[in-house]
Amino acid sequence: NAKLDLNKTDKFDETKKEKLNQFLDLFFKNYTTSQENLDVIAENVLAITGVSYKKVNYVFYKEEGNTIKAYVQVAFSILDVEHSENMTLTIVERDGNYFVTNVEYVIPSDYYK
Repeated sequence: NAKLDLNKTDKFDETKKEKLNQFLDLFFKNYTTSQENLDVIAENVLAITGVSYKKVNYVFYKEEGNTIKAYVQVAFSILDVEHSENMTLTIVERDGNYFVTNVEYVIPSDYYK
């Protein structure tokens, strides 16, 4: 019965964080609009239809070996009704670009540890 606290602040490098934030924006725009474009930046992730991406409400980055975990609460709109989803993205860097290798539709309560 652990409560999810989305008020933690990561200790990520600010320059890298800005690039990751831009990547997340691109990822979620493609996640809601174009499977073809999404396939360029993610593997085995299906685009969703009938949903509009609004914004990232919260993100916490954590490096784990050669990957970056992005714990994200993102706002979507369905039929003009906004709702938020919690997601964990596993991101790798390839040739100077970011790439999503896994998406989970949850943020664990101990994500910040």
